[in-house]
Amino acid sequence: MKILAFLAVIFAASCLCAVDSATLVIKKKNGGTDTHIIEATKINDSTKRITIPKSMIPDGFEWFEVVADNAVAQKGEDGFWIFGRGEMGTFRADKGSYMNRISQIPIFGMKNPRETFLAVVRGMQYDMQMCVNVDSGIYKIRPRWNFSHMGYLPYEDIVIDFITLKGDDANYSGMGRTYRKMQLDSGKFKPFRERMKNRKALQQIATAMPFRIEPHSAIPGYRGKKRADEFDLKPEDVVGKARPILTFENAKKYVDAFKAAGMTDVHFCDAGWQCGGYDGRCPQIFPIEECVGGEAALKDFVKYTQQQGYQICSNSNHTDAYTNSDMWDPDYVCKKKDGSLFRVCVLNGGNMYYICIKRSWELFIKKQLEDTRKLGYEGILYIDVFSARPPDQCFDKAHPANRREQAEAQCRTLAYASELFGGAASECGFEHCLQHLDYVNYLGRHMLYGEGFGDKQFSKCATADDKKKYNPLIDRVAPLWELVYHGIVLSNPDKFTQGYRPKGTTNFLRLVEFAGRPIFYSASYTPDSIARYKEMYDAFQPLKYLQLEFMEENRELAPGVFITRFSDGSEIITNYTKSDFPYKGGVAKARDYLLLKPEKQG
Repeated sequence: MKILAFLAVIFAASCLCAVDSATLVIKKKNGGTDTHIIEATKINDSTKRITIPKSMIPDGFEWFEVVADNAVAQKGEDGFWIFGRGEMGTFRADKGSYMNRISQIPIFGMKNPRETFLAVVRGMQYDMQMCVNVDSGIYKIRPRWNFSHMGYLPYEDIVIDFITLKGDDANYSGMGRTYRKMQLDSGKFKPFRERMKNRKALQQIATAMPFRIEPHSAIPGYRGKKRADEFDLKPEDVVGKARPILTFENAKKYVDAFKAAGMTDVHFCDAGWQCGGYDGRCPQIFPIEECVGGEAALKDFVKYTQQQGYQICSNSNHTDAYTNSDMWDPDYVCKKKDGSLFRVCVLNGGNMYYICIKRSWELFIKKQLEDTRKLGYEGILYIDVFSARPPDQCFDKAHPANRREQAEAQCRTLAYASELFGGAASECGFEHCLQHLDYVNYLGRHMLYGEGFGDKQFSKCATADDKKKYNPLIDRVAPLWELVYHGIVLSNPDKFTQGYRPKGTTNFLRLVEFAGRPIFYSASYTPDSIARYKEMYDAFQPLKYLQLEFMEENRELAPGVFITRFSDGSEIITNYTKSDFPYKGGVAKARDYLLLKPEKQG
């Protein structure tokens, strides 16, 4: 069947409104394509379910995808498509394609003149990729499963629920609210406000602004080089090579400066304290490098910070491995389909490999968590990379693990970290970890690649020229993740919104619109760096109470002006334009925002 004829059939079927069927398309490695019509099952008045039994997927597939009859639209129609992180677009193109190769949340949605729906994928969601294509002005969105990304046949049935949204819910805010309710109703997720009632560590960070000391030390000379066997270093190549960047004794200056400046609602995340420094000799953590003071000085620094009234916890790494480690053993490294080791890139310790979490938990992760706790760290343990990507499948013949099994091992690790330290954190917020996470440093790099970096036209303090690299089908990133998880997991929207963001820049405005927590990474103590942190700290104070509220709505009020509404009735009007915007008796100044708090009751 030719592609245009296929799309025309799908589009005609979509006029029936709510999904009645979906087309399973299977592309074979030999070049052939099979299609199967899957009838939908009614779950309730608003929900239809498509089920793909795993037995339907034959060996030898290149990819397969599920195209629902309502997941189509035509150029010029009102509405939009949207994926889990919030990348979205309107129907304005004749041709194009975009694939999100790693889905943070297993949902997608579309609004067109016939229907607004939210789709929730269960089963094989960790292996799913999301696609949008336009051909001759006809849009279709669908999940796809690529063999090159999976490496195996489906290990479970695929279930996709299509939920029709109407009235005030017929928008992406309604999609977020609907999925959030589903997550809360499942019992796996609790609001942050509820969880913090009996957890001191969460009470300490609920409205606090994080500061990440990064790093104390590092091995110089290798980071960023092209992967090669010559960078499979040996222990003797790196022992004694770590160089100090911020000694434990000098790190106390940060604590003293923050306290002197009145910045009391802060928590510290301590990075690069391990053997070999940052990205140096993982998974090995001992002995602590003497060039920064050794173990005794580390314990003293941790204790000193706590005595000043601050929470300080470790930035740990239970994801990476280097051949220079005294603990190196290919046994616990993730294996690819062909049996080779999963080599990723070159960092400070040479070639970096991803470990198999399932295998490593059994061998050393549990004990390393306990050893880290004995150093005095207490609070929210941060584990690098853990929630920054889908779980990595492992094809080791002695102990294979699919992505679901790896996700279970990661959750086991995070749950134990929370038990030991009081909480857990990571980055990017992939959903398989969120049940056991309390904060996420940042949610990705989508804005960084799409909206520029620095806004020199608005601030002389900006650091780089604008870069506009969004896929042509994407209009913007909307806070769909936040509409689901804000008020459950603390977060910063993007690499684009981290660090020093002067008022008036798009970076700062996006941080405000998405109600994100500012965060700094630094190991360079200077009065200027403290002043910049203080500027961001002060800007966060009137907004920080919103960390404990659900995000209920986000939409465009006028071109370049957005409203974000919260569960307590607060509203933020974010004005990206160069003209003032009046709203409810107030004014959102040009390149600024307006915060409206609810009137006190009684």
